[in-house]
Amino acid sequence: MKEKNHTRPPLESLACVNLDCDLYGQKGGHNLKIRKVYGRDNIRYLRCRGCQQEFSERKNTALWNSKIPEAKAVSVAKHLAEG
Repeated sequence: MKEKNHTRPPLESLACVNLDCDLYGQKGGHNLKIRKVYGRDNIRYLRCRGCQQEFSERKNTALWNSKIPEAKAVSVAKHLAEG
């Protein structure tokens, strides 16, 4: 079975997750940069330009630390939404 490639959310929709950062929770701007891309799902590893903390784009989401393919997670979410 061929899996679909899922588009990544734009960086402008993400924010620093470090509570001590002056840019914490501030979306937009150019606060984040992509440090590397990893895994089968090409997950972006980000760095905050303010505090230099690095974190996965999945941090603080339901997919954080998940080992299942993204396509399967999306399928499960759709089935749950259907009831």
